[in-house]
Amino acid sequence: MMFVGCKMLEQARNCFDESMAALVALIGIVCVVGEPGEIIVTKDGLIQQSIFGLRKTSIAWTGAVVSFIPQLREVLIIGSDGTPITHSKYHVGQQQFLYQLERHGLSLKSGL
Repeated sequence: MMFVGCKMLEQARNCFDESMAALVALIGIVCVVGEPGEIIVTKDGLIQQSIFGLRKTSIAWTGAVVSFIPQLREVLIIGSDGTPITHSKYHVGQQQFLYQLERHGLSLKSGL
């Protein structure tokens, strides 16, 4: 979207075209910043990376608590230091994620 906005700006002929190009580029930036981020399961815990890996959140398996809300298709993991990671309906493979949590000894609670 940011690339498309730049290309639109190159061919803009009036103020309306320029504002539409800026709007398209802004939507692209919002998508990059608002994307939920990849969740990686490691032997030590969970890592969530977003904004092209610039922002990372880590939770160790020890002391972590899990809340699973099936109606919302959302899994909330809170680390011992209070750090949250949410596996939302926008992530793929929720059943595999739940399996990995149980495999690492985290029992699922229904709501927190």
